[in-house]
This record gives sequence, structure tokens and C-alpha cells, in this order.
Amino acid sequence: MTPTQLPRSYALIPLVIAVVAVVGACSSSSISTPDTTTGPTPVKCQVALSTTSALGANGDSGSVAITTDPECAWTASTPANWISDVSPTSGQGNGRVTFRVTANPEASARDGEIVVNDARARVTQQGSACRFDLTPGSNEISSVGGGGRFDIVAQAGCSWTASSTASWISVTGNASGSGNGSVSYTVQENSGVPRSGGVTVGSATFVINQASGVANCTYSLTSSSVAVPAGGSSGSVTVTAGQDCVWTASSTVTWIAVTGGTPATGNGLVSYSVQPNTGAARSGTISIAGKTFTVNQAVACTYQLNPSSTVIAGGGSSESLGVVAPAGCAWTATTGESWITFPGATTGSGNGSVSFTVAANSWTGSRAGVITVGGQTVTITQLVTCEYQLNPTSVPSPIAAAGGAGSFNVIAKSECGWSASAGASWITLSGATTGNGNGPVSFSVAANTSSSTRSGVITVQGQTFTVNQAAATPCTYQLNPTSVPSPIAAAGGSGSFNVIAPNGCAWTATKEASLSWITFPGATTGSGNGSVSFSVAANTSSSTRSGVITVQGQTFTVNQAAAAPSCSYQLNPTSVPSPIAAAGGSGSFNVIAPSGCAWTATKEASLGWITFPGATTGSGNGSVSFSVAANTSSSPRSGVITVQGQTFTVNQAAAPATCTYSLSPSSANVNRNGNPAPSFTVTTGASCSWTAVSNAPWITVSPSGIRTGGGTVTLTVSMNPTTTPRSGTVTVEGQTFTVNQSGS
Repeated sequence: MTPTQLPRSYALIPLVIAVVAVVGACSSSSISTPDTTTGPTPVKCQVALSTTSALGANGDSGSVAITTDPECAWTASTPANWISDVSPTSGQGNGRVTFRVTANPEASARDGEIVVNDARARVTQQGSACRFDLTPGSNEISSVGGGGRFDIVAQAGCSWTASSTASWISVTGNASGSGNGSVSYTVQENSGVPRSGGVTVGSATFVINQASGVANCTYSLTSSSVAVPAGGSSGSVTVTAGQDCVWTASSTVTWIAVTGGTPATGNGLVSYSVQPNTGAARSGTISIAGKTFTVNQAVACTYQLNPSSTVIAGGGSSESLGVVAPAGCAWTATTGESWITFPGATTGSGNGSVSFTVAANSWTGSRAGVITVGGQTVTITQLVTCEYQLNPTSVPSPIAAAGGAGSFNVIAKSECGWSASAGASWITLSGATTGNGNGPVSFSVAANTSSSTRSGVITVQGQTFTVNQAAATPCTYQLNPTSVPSPIAAAGGSGSFNVIAPNGCAWTATKEASLSWITFPGATTGSGNGSVSFSVAANTSSSTRSGVITVQGQTFTVNQAAAAPSCSYQLNPTSVPSPIAAAGGSGSFNVIAPSGCAWTATKEASLGWITFPGATTGSGNGSVSFSVAANTSSSPRSGVITVQGQTFTVNQAAAPATCTYSLSPSSANVNRNGNPAPSFTVTTGASCSWTAVSNAPWITVSPSGIRTGGGTVTLTVSMNPTTTPRSGTVTVEGQTFTVNQSGS
């Protein structure tokens, strides 16, 4: 059964955790006139996704809930290579996609995507906890001391620091690092009883057992290791030693406690207890008289099933569920329902899957059962077996060639969903296309322009409804009238004529491309009786003209009168009253012409300095505006604007003359104290600007700044502190005034 067959109460079963992509929603509407829509479009069929929270680092299963309208199809995929078993990969309407992720080997979290059509759901997987493995895990050192090294195996990005647990052990190199590495250490001489210590790296400890410095003391344990269950336990180990040999026992991990027997002399018994394990399998050690006793504890088994519930169609199907469990944790799948069976293995260990088959539901209502794995349950809900009938199964009589509408009923149980689709483009579903239980389906049929009958079907869950349509009747066309009653005036005008044709007979009005003076302001197509409007442009020719509009082989003639007698033109004035200033300007003149006489203002291409800011064409009386650019030449200039053979002259003044400058006198002599104060006169045009600039730091200009026209410049000369004469200059627009000063 497809998602569109599910009752709406079941379509929302997937638990929404976090909405990660929303792209609109589908919609449908009811119409009373024929509709050309043939089905859902990509714009309508948009998808909303919800996914589960962050998944476990050791491998996990997840799901994505899909929300969309029942008629909307979708496909699911993933670009991430660590996401697998995406199922199902396609569907329609609301649904849910399940998937699995492999164990994350890195300490950092990672993100991937499940892609459903154009929507994307983010999949986040937690990073694995940093784990540190030490190789070797321990070392036996003689009483004289010594040194050694061990290797660290860790994931990239996992930082660690090595530290000693005893004062007689020193870390000599690589006290910190990240990822894989190695640590060196030294052990001092032991003059007393056997002792144990170590070097810790993260959560792991490298055990160092040092022999006793007391002569003739040897030690042995009845066993070197023990295996304990995940729930924890307690136990003991026997120590054999000389009568006067002292020894101690200590645990190297927090989850193993030494509960008795230490310290002791000679033979003894060491008692210990192990806490319950809530994670992966682990190992720890107890150091006893310099010997290592290893405790291996089994993994704590937890189980997770995906999905936690599912809805199956009444006809039955084969499905599977994912089992997420730590490695080494065994499980068995069971069910108490006869209609749920297992075609394959029902046992496994660690992550896995269980296949199951649901038989067809012969009940009158839905039913539910459970599958149990590792104490966890999956609820299986099965809908009723759905059967569908259509009433009637075809139109009572053929639909008219002009088109029409109709409907039929779907008969089904209330829990049975259905979807209707049209198998021909000329059949449009005009109402709801999906439903549950009994319901109507409405449709509309487009006009048949063919001389042959035609037939198409509407399909509802494998049942078909036949739509027959009559052939089109022969089409004949007439135009009324067949020409304009009287010629259109030379100034132009408009008109219309009627098209007479049987109902459903389509027609198009056309004209030859050369008849650009005839245009259609309205529609040029229709069906059955209708009308065609046309417009006629002004005729500027002295001859009458005629054109033809054609409708399905029938012609309508348009005649137009010739233009009025020849036109005459005058310009007022015929030139600018006075030359335009060199800086530029604007002006205008009038065109005098009979009504209906068209004209155009032009100028030679070389007159780029004359432009038209407004219209250059008109009819009858009017005016022409023009603009004149600045004249940078020292010569005046003239140009002509022409309107229908008449000329208007534009004159423009030349640019102002260039400024020249002279200084008088051109130099001065002063004593070492700067006396007498020198000055000079600047001679230039009244509108010419200039600036006096000192080129020596010991000469000051007064007044300073920009000046216009002629004037006098006074200078202040500082005392010469040396015995050497000196000279300096003041510049005015390229002219130079020299100051000569004596020394002391």
C-alpha cells in the first residue's frame, strides 16, 4: 500500500524531533469551469522533513519523517558514505525513511544528510569518547631501578597528559600530546618491600611493579586474571610469600576496590569487589606484591529498535527492523502473533536487523501486534484489506465535442485511502484527487476539435472510469460585413467585423506582414461566433490604399482614403536672436504647418555640439527645442537645424582669450637684515586669477592666496645668519621674481 492509502490518523505516526527543512506544501482546489491542470506540479509538491536527534557514536539507527500532500511523489537518498540502508528510497504523500550509521572513529561529531526531493534533513552523529590504549600495559622492574617506555594508541584529536602516581617514578619525556604517542619513564632503586605505581594517561594507567630490595623475598599469585560479569561481583586471590616478606595490594582503576588482605606479611589472601559496568567491555588491574592481577569485565548490554512502530497495508508486506546493541550482546526476536512471521534468522549479536512478514488482514478492522527484541518492543499496526469499486464505471453518454464535466463515486471502507489520476491530457480532475472511504471524483473535459471520437480513463487504485467524447462537427465560417462600409479616413481610424461559425469551431484572424498600417488592438483568435477589431494608421500618401484581413480562408477588405493635399512649412524665427554664449545654452523655434502635415527636425552628424533634449518629430504646428554645448575654441561657430527643407541657424560665441602675466621689476637686492623690503607689480587681465608662491623658506609673500586682476606683492626677507650671499625666487603663474641677499 502506498502512503496515500493510509488514513490521516496513521500518516502522522513518525515522531517529529526537529524540523530541519521546510519547503511549502501541496494544495488542491475545486473549480466549476474546465481546468487544464493535469496533476501536481513541482511548485505545489513541496516537502517538510523532521529527523531524530544526534545518533550514538558506536553506530545507530535513525529515521526521517516526511510531510507532504497525498498526491506528491518523493525519492530519498544520501551523499554520505557512512549512512546506509536508506529505506524506502521512494514513496508518495506522508511517510518515514529509516537509515543506519556506522561507528564514528573520530572524537569529533560529524554531519550528513538525507535528501528528499529538494529538501535536506541533517543527520548528526556524536563523536566517540576518547579511549587510550597502552602497549604494553605494565612492566616489572628490579629493585635496582631502571627505565622504560610504553606506546599510546588514541584517536586523532584526543589530547593526553602523562603523570606519575608515585614519587619514585618519573616521566622523562613526552609528558603530553594528542593522538598516538609514546612516554618514557625512570624508576628509582627500591631498598624496601615490593611496591607498585604507575603512569596515568587519560583514563588508562601503565602499571609499574618493582621487586623488593629485601633479600630472598619472592612472591606469587594463585592466578593472574579473572573474568567478571557486567553486573559486577567480588572475589579474592591468594598470595604466596616468605614468612618475613612484606607486601601490599592496590587497585589501578576506580571501579575495582581492594576490600581486604593488605598490607600483609608472608602468605595471605587479597579480597576485591568490581562495580557494575554500564558501558563497553573493560579491563583493570590490581598490583599485588609487585605482581599484576587483571580483571576483565563484560560489556553492559542495551538494545534499541528502529522503528519503534510501523503501519502495514491490509494486503500485508515484508519489512525489517534495525537492532542497535553493543558488540557481543546477543539478542532474539519473538512475537506472539500468528500473522507476523520471521522468514530468516531471529537471533544475532551487536548491531543487526530482523526481517518479518505480515500476512494479509482478513478482519473487518485494523489489528496490532508486537515484536520483542532484547526486552524492547516494536508495535505493528495493520490496516484493513482495501477493496475499491467505481460507480458508474463510465460516462452515461459521450461528452459533447465542445467539452463538459462529470463525476463518479469511489466505494471503499472508511480506513482505505485512495488517489485518482487522469490518463489523458484533455481530462482534468477538477475536485479532490485523494480521499478515504466513500467519496466523489469530479472531472472536466476539454473541447474536441478533431473529427474523430476519443476515449480516456481515470484510474483509482487500479479501477478505471472511462470517459468517451463525441467528435467535432464540420466547421464553416462567414464574415459580416466583408469590407469596411466606406473608406477609412486618411488620418486613420478603427473598425470591426463579425465571425460566424458553429460552436466549438476555432478561428484566427491574420494579415500579411507588409500591412503594418493595420493592427489588432484585441484578440485575434476565438471559437464559434465572435468579432475582430482592427485599427488603421494615418495614410501620408497621396494615393488610396487597401488591405485584407483573413479568417479561416474568408477575407475582410480595409480601404483607406489618400492623404490631404501637399504640406508647406515655415520656421519662426529662422535663427537665434543673438549668438549663444561660449559656455553653452539652449533655445527653441516654432514649426508652422497645416494640420496633419508631419515633420522631422534633423542636423548634420558633424554638429555633435547641438542636441535635441525633446521630440524631433510632430504634425501641424509645433516647436523644436535644442541645447548647445560649451565652445572651447577661440573662434565662433555656426550650425543649421533642418525641418522639411526649412533651416534654422544656431550661432555661438568664441571662448574667452587666454590670460597672460608679467612682473615688474623682475628682481631686487636686500642687505643681510632683509632691507629694504622688496615688492613687485603683477600685470594681467581683469578676470585672470593668480597666486604668488615663495620658493625659499626665508622669503614670505604678503598677501597670500589667490588674487584676480593686477596687483602688488610685498615680500618679507629674514636675516641672513651666514657670511655667504644667497638668492631665492617667488613664482607667479610661471613668471619669476628673484631676491638677492648679502651675507654678514
